[in-house]
Amino acid sequence: MVAESSDLRINIGGKSPDNIQITNLYAQFQDDTITDRRVNIMSYDLMVFRKEAAPKTRAEFMKWYQEQTEWTEKHSYDDPANTSTELRNWFMDMIQTFPAMNGPFSSQNDDNPNFSDYSIGKNVIYVAFAWSLAEQAYSKMVELAEKHGVGFFDVSSDNGDILFPDNGKLKPIDNPTPKPNSSTGGKETTPWWKFW
Repeated sequence: MVAESSDLRINIGGKSPDNIQITNLYAQFQDDTITDRRVNIMSYDLMVFRKEAAPKTRAEFMKWYQEQTEWTEKHSYDDPANTSTELRNWFMDMIQTFPAMNGPFSSQNDDNPNFSDYSIGKNVIYVAFAWSLAEQAYSKMVELAEKHGVGFFDVSSDNGDILFPDNGKLKPIDNPTPKPNSSTGGKETTPWWKFW
């Protein structure tokens, strides 16, 4: 017997950083077991991190990132008291523009279109934004990462930027100089997410 249903789930304040989810649930009942498949992540996600904690090569960084986003630390993920001073200071500046949905610093203004979901670990802060805020969120995250001396990772982009602080500036761990796109005759192109 197979049962199918579709539902819209909005999970605010959970452990997972992708808290706004559209879920298609396909449940298959076999011998009292249920199997489900989910399609989600309807947010634009970025992350800042402690430079001392993160590996400096893309392959090692991506493995470390996967470990960090298992969310296995034994604490709440909505309280900046659980992270480093640099990340906490970054968070306090960031919520001035993009208020937190949850946690001790959550905004009481439910009408603010910049509400964002912060998942705060010991070495990382992962933020889920509305897609309509992508360009503004990226710029503000990079600006404040540089100000507070923390690293930056563009989670939502394929082969996203991984930037480490170096002498007061953020520098990529790979491809230090942007290369022109040969498929466009050497002209720079607009990222796909900026077309909306």
